[in-house]
Amino acid sequence: GTVAGVTTANQTKLMGATSGVALTGLTNGTKYYVVVTSVSPSGESVVSGEANATPAPPPPAPTGIAVASGNAQATLTWPAVTGATSYNVYYRTTTGATTANSTKITNTTSGTAITGLTNGTAYFFVVTVVKGTNESLASSEVGATPQAPAAGVASGITVTGGIGQATLSWTAVTGASSYNVYYGTAAGVTTTTGTKVTGATSGNAIINLTNGSKYYFIVTAMSNANTIENPASTEVSATPMGIPNLMGGAIQTPLTLAGTVTSVSILATSYVATDGTKLYFTNNVDSAFPTINIANAQPSTTAGFPCACVAGPMDLTTDGNNIYSIGPGFNGAIPAIHKSPIAGGTSSVVTTGLSASPGGITTDGANLYVTAGNSIQRVVIATGVVTTIAGTAGLTGATNAIGAAARFNNPTGITTDGTYLYIADTGNNLIRKLLLADNSVTTVAGGFLGLTYDGTATGARFTAPQGITTDGTNLYVADTGAYAIRKIVLTTGVVTTLAGSYGVSGSAVGTGSAALFTVPRGITTDGTSLYVADSSGVIFKIQ
Repeated sequence: GTVAGVTTANQTKLMGATSGVALTGLTNGTKYYVVVTSVSPSGESVVSGEANATPAPPPPAPTGIAVASGNAQATLTWPAVTGATSYNVYYRTTTGATTANSTKITNTTSGTAITGLTNGTAYFFVVTVVKGTNESLASSEVGATPQAPAAGVASGITVTGGIGQATLSWTAVTGASSYNVYYGTAAGVTTTTGTKVTGATSGNAIINLTNGSKYYFIVTAMSNANTIENPASTEVSATPMGIPNLMGGAIQTPLTLAGTVTSVSILATSYVATDGTKLYFTNNVDSAFPTINIANAQPSTTAGFPCACVAGPMDLTTDGNNIYSIGPGFNGAIPAIHKSPIAGGTSSVVTTGLSASPGGITTDGANLYVTAGNSIQRVVIATGVVTTIAGTAGLTGATNAIGAAARFNNPTGITTDGTYLYIADTGNNLIRKLLLADNSVTTVAGGFLGLTYDGTATGARFTAPQGITTDGTNLYVADTGAYAIRKIVLTTGVVTTLAGSYGVSGSAVGTGSAALFTVPRGITTDGTSLYVADSSGVIFKIQ
């Protein structure tokens, strides 16, 4: 009742009540007095001590709810509600959150983070006010999607041009889930104007570029499960080059040759490379690279480029900026590859990690490829890291297989078209090719018998071939033991003799078999002619 002194006779009675029952229909703001009796088969007990309470309306639903997403969490804030003793938060991952269908967090306060959420998943929240034993209706619903911290801007960007490609590298970005590369042929590439490569990896090549065209690149880091693209890196640029040959050069179209041979003398040369403007030689006498201007066939005014080699360099190649040469390791020296800037400056060591008895060297702009110790090795120019990709040092044979299971016998010359390496397998009298995609080795032409005659593929014969180069359509081979220059059509395997005469050694200019070679070893091309380094002391030009 509403008056103190309640008895069983003078007040409203609720029969069959249990502990915890709510007395409803009362008037808010009015004090009520209550007594309780127990009932048994023998009757009703006397009344309990009297208690009183004043019903009150539920608190109002909170307003002004705000939510901010974070890393696997969301932080809710709201204005304080007068008289509130605590607050409850309810949430779920679909709209329509209520106090009945959502996860409940009790006794929370404004500004407390709801943790343990999944980044990238949308969450929906309502808040209630608790005042005493009363809980308000739910607030208006708010939503947020937790996100991982944003990644930074990619930095340390480097790019190297290769054959129809460019290789980009960058420093890993904390929080990045992937990377994108954008590129174009005009400076000022953006994420809207550039060609996009999604999911790019540092150190991988951007392919299908045009040789001779300059490209500009930017890199962006993705974060938050690839939902946020962060600001772009600074721009870098590179120019893909044409096909590098056994000892340098840049070729983009097949050569048209009549087999006419002329000569330019130079001291005791064995190998030759070109950047398209000059020829660079090794002479096995000193540690320098004599040069000849292609345009006028006259020696360059530059005396050569110092190379920190022992007993003179052997084979060499160029990427247009540097000459890379092999130090043979004579007299107990360690075989090494040296880099000498064409523009001048001090040479440096790229690596000393080669197998014994290195022979030939070529480059794709990002890597060097070397024949060494009956194996084929790749050297990353930027790091000097050496990997054997085919064959096994010290083991000879002619097995066509993948990687270490393949066998060679004193391979020397090597060249590449960007897809394959082509190898003069000297001891086997074979021309081999290695697919760079999987390091599988097969035979292009030749047979084990050391003879020389034209034919198709393995129906042709070579005698200790050493030098090899390519124009992308044909291979050109310095068939050293046969004193001849041979041509192999890549699509058909047809082998012909371009110049020289099998079994006839000499030093003479002429056309076809009228030209004579003594020990033709190195061979390269500037895109118009072939240049053959003969150890008789002559550089022969074939047109």
